Amino acid sequence: MINRRKKIIIILISIIICAGIFIVLQGFKTRRYTETVLESSNIKSYSAKEAINFMTQYIIAQKLMEDPLLISITSTDSIEKDNTIDPGKDGKRAAWNGEFGDIKGSKVIVCALRGDIIRIDFISEAKDIPDNENGESHLAIGKYRVNDIKIDSNDKVVLDKIKELKLMPGTTQQDWIKGYHYSIYESAFDDSLILLIYGISPESPNEKGESMMAICEFNAKDGSFVRASKKVGYDKDGRSIWEPM
Repeated sequence: MINRRKKIIIILISIIICAGIFIVLQGFKTRRYTETVLESSNIKSYSAKEAINFMTQYIIAQKLMEDPLLISITSTDSIEKDNTIDPGKDGKRAAWNGEFGDIKGSKVIVCALRGDIIRIDFISEAKDIPDNENGESHLAIGKYRVNDIKIDSNDKVVLDKIKELKLMPGTTQQDWIKGYHYSIYESAFDDSLILLIYGISPESPNEKGESMMAICEFNAKDGSFVRASKKVGYDKDGRSIWEPM
């Protein structure tokens, strides 16, 4: 019974992780807009909430959407250099990708923030997609303003938890990330808003020399710690096996 319960927990954790990554990376049918450069002489880094605030203000200023609401945001390695020795160690990153929508699901805007550069990568509108089986025609719905998010990637409680769990930053070519990464997105299973921290398991590398992922989750609506999990290997079908930390 205990082993069966453990397997169920591992399966649920894997589903949650995969769903989160899918939400962060999901694409839209779009039309491309031109890149806009913000005037600045230094590469800057931002916490998750700072990046959200910067992007939404820009979207409003460009009159692309009156009230852009967050769908998801995630940091990325997509920048040639970072202004910190250990990217993400202070809870900030120089590169972020964000998705924003309106409350009706009629438009979605995908932003890329790269230090001093902000770029509108895509804009999708509901008129560009066919009605679904329920007779509805809408995109992902934006729900969250920056003030709805009660915890930030650079908050002390987040950085302390990273130290407590001994999450390691990606530092080698074998690591799937550089430094630490952060995402905020809505759970696919309920209406909870998640702040997810990505790192490397303290037990890496495994016996095959592979870098193993580890994650830490907070409830972004109230700031409470949810769970931490580490990748420990693969099953016979090649699926990732996760265990609580």
